[in-house]
Amino acid sequence: MAKRTPLLIAATVLLVPALASAQTTAGGSLALSGEVDGSIVLIFWQDPAGYVLAEGASSTTVDLGGLSAYGTPNALLANKFTKALDTDGFHVTTPFLLQVLKANLSSTNYTLTAHLGDNDDTVGEVDGVFLSTTPALITSTGPYTTKVQHILYAKFPFTKTATSLSDIITFTATAN
Repeated sequence: MAKRTPLLIAATVLLVPALASAQTTAGGSLALSGEVDGSIVLIFWQDPAGYVLAEGASSTTVDLGGLSAYGTPNALLANKFTKALDTDGFHVTTPFLLQVLKANLSSTNYTLTAHLGDNDDTVGEVDGVFLSTTPALITSTGPYTTKVQHILYAKFPFTKTATSLSDIITFTATAN
């Protein structure tokens, strides 16, 4: 029996590290719930031939600077607007790019409308579409992701009083 004792002691010594390193674990789960909503964003970009816009924003400011019917040349101006004289006033035009991106929507295109903030005597158009305070259809099937060129047109009649200009054109893209 004396020979079995060292074997029993050796087996006990070998099991002690295994028992000491055994770890207790626990598990759990975290349930997420909610709803992923679809969304779109409208972004302005500068057309290479157009007015220098603050690119990549949903709102931007266009500063025409000082303009006059007879003191400003009928030509491409330094700010990349083109000025021309009409029989009843003068107008300026410039191209710009507009991009609409989508996320989490099955929609394949969007409708774009635009309207003015007020009905003063300045005439505003986008792509030849006359603007008023009522939204006007610019496009009914705009492509997502593509930067689409549009033309901004602003006409100042000779009857307009010399004053500062402050108009807002609001664009609205709606997923189809």
